Amino acid sequence: MMDWRRAASAAYRWTFTPGADAFGGDKKPENSDRRFWIVLLVSIGVAIAFGVKALQAGFTEPHTIQDDARQHVFWMRRFLQPDAFPGDLIADYFQTVAPWAYQGFYRGVAALGLDPLVFNKLLPMGLGLIASVYGAILAWMMMPVPAAAGLGAVLLQASLWFRDDLVSGTAAAFAGPLMLAVLVHGFRNQRIPLAIALLLLTGTYPQCALVMLGTLTLGALPGWWMMRRSPRETWITVSLAWAIVVAGLLPFVLRDNPYGPVMKAEEARTLATFGPKAWSTFFTDDPWNFWACGKRSGLFPEEWCRLMSKHAVWLVPIWAPLALLLPIFIRVLRRQFPLGGHCQPASRLLGQLTLASLVCFTVAHQVLFTLHLPNRYSEHSLRIVAPLAGGMVIAIILERCFYQLRHLQLPLSKTVIKPIVGTALGGGLILFLLYYPTALNAKNYKFPTANYISGVPELQEFLREQPSDIVIASLEKEADNIPALAGRSIYVGAQGYILPYHRGFYELMVDRLARLTDAQYSDRWDEIQAFSESENITHWLINRDSFNAEYLESRQFIQFDLGQDIRDKFKEGFQPVLPQILDTCSIWENEELVLLTSDCLAKQT
Repeated sequence: MMDWRRAASAAYRWTFTPGADAFGGDKKPENSDRRFWIVLLVSIGVAIAFGVKALQAGFTEPHTIQDDARQHVFWMRRFLQPDAFPGDLIADYFQTVAPWAYQGFYRGVAALGLDPLVFNKLLPMGLGLIASVYGAILAWMMMPVPAAAGLGAVLLQASLWFRDDLVSGTAAAFAGPLMLAVLVHGFRNQRIPLAIALLLLTGTYPQCALVMLGTLTLGALPGWWMMRRSPRETWITVSLAWAIVVAGLLPFVLRDNPYGPVMKAEEARTLATFGPKAWSTFFTDDPWNFWACGKRSGLFPEEWCRLMSKHAVWLVPIWAPLALLLPIFIRVLRRQFPLGGHCQPASRLLGQLTLASLVCFTVAHQVLFTLHLPNRYSEHSLRIVAPLAGGMVIAIILERCFYQLRHLQLPLSKTVIKPIVGTALGGGLILFLLYYPTALNAKNYKFPTANYISGVPELQEFLREQPSDIVIASLEKEADNIPALAGRSIYVGAQGYILPYHRGFYELMVDRLARLTDAQYSDRWDEIQAFSESENITHWLINRDSFNAEYLESRQFIQFDLGQDIRDKFKEGFQPVLPQILDTCSIWENEELVLLTSDCLAKQT
């Protein structure tokens, strides 16, 4: 036997020979454990590599903040400084709607003396490592084959880092790792760890807790349960899960929300902010965009659709379409692809999780927006199901390709065309997986996704030196960075701050935006002064180029039906008064922005 064939046979046996499921099987061969630890180490290594990328993005520049953290984490400075953001409506709202366990986690970190905004940048590494461990265990439970489990674990990490949820350190960052923990402990009937994981999931991301409750409940139905347990033990575990989720949801149900009821679907349809061109777009006349690719209404993860529409169709993660083939390889083509026969009972979790997500997704659509956004019940599940199933499918295909390579006969003849084709297919698949991250970056899709925002350092430093109770009024995007980077209050934020799901808060924010717009573009000093005094505005952040009709054509104004009267006035030669004193009242400025004080504006006549 030639050396290359001996090496190929050894590699084939190590990579594709199934071992017993070390987490539920009856036997536990020595090589099974050793190969699992290698899979685990590979998964951890990938998580560390992605986590380091996120750390570099977060700490390379001194004045950076993750996009979603600007709204959902900035107010946590109150845990270190109780007097931070006094009387701040925006901070009060985001603190009110933040899940209780999510708040408690950051509060505990602050009690140790660590700034929540600094910890927010460190958190993705820890969550990624947790997901890597549970992901490797779950992949091995589903198919104890190094190729399948390794690919599943690695692709799972890639799937979680495709979107900035994990990097954000917000409540959504906890969804993936905790869902994996619930699946592992639920299948293994480990009730105490299951209860802890499920309670934490309920207290950080209750939508996914409902999905996991449905998954565990499906597992208790006749013919579905995969654990080697009696029906009595099964129902005890499921009953415990129900009790944990109900108890975890009580703080959400019983709390008194001062910002009014949740927006109703009938009312939302009348608002431009839910229209197709708005930041909070939800309703659209395109069925595909609404049901499949809507960022808030669609079934699929938003990044899959963004890759198809804005980059290239072929860049859709390869494990997503391949995952659909898993039932075919297991049921229909089992003889042609024998590795599919080694799927363990734990692989049924993928079907149960998918079905539970579809049910919750449908119910959420029926009761908009009582259960918040339908997409939140499906996107996190599919980010887990697709890579794990896709990894098994890729391993099943590669096994046949390498099997044919082992039996390749030399010299070549007509009888070896099939092995050559199969080997080429397997090699091409491996090359694509290796090339894929490079292809993403070549198409301007940043992977892994961090989405950190940089502020204007000089402005943020200047504002940090001002009293903690100042309030800045601004229509500029840079103002959105001020609460997180400078720790100072803003009167109203842009799109990410004007969330439309609680009617009371939304109406207050739109009213503030309208009043600020009218004041900034007023031609009367007394109107500006009255606005500043009544709203306790201490500073104004103004863009030098904002005093024209084109500035008021941006989406921020259009989606709230604001500024049309002012735009019409500009066409008639209208001139506001604020541009007259930009240099006179400036206390900080650069080429684009000017910071004014209300005290100076009060002296104008």
